[in-house]
Amino acid sequence: MVIGAFPAAKLGALLLRQISKPIATVVKENAKKFARIQKIRLYASSSLLQLVRDQAENVDTESRQAREHPPC
Repeated sequence: MVIGAFPAAKLGALLLRQISKPIATVVKENAKKFARIQKIRLYASSSLLQLVRDQAENVDTESRQAREHPPC
């Protein structure tokens, strides 16, 4: 009598989480030591910030145009 299938996907996900946590800790510690990694991180975060600002500006401009020029 089989009670249930072996949860291989659940076990695999748990194993992945258990392995990735120590690896992430090592990567974070190394990132604190090396200036090149810090520059890459700063570049990525500043690029993301600029992207968000551009998107917000586009939304603001589109809504302003819609208010100034109502459809005929």
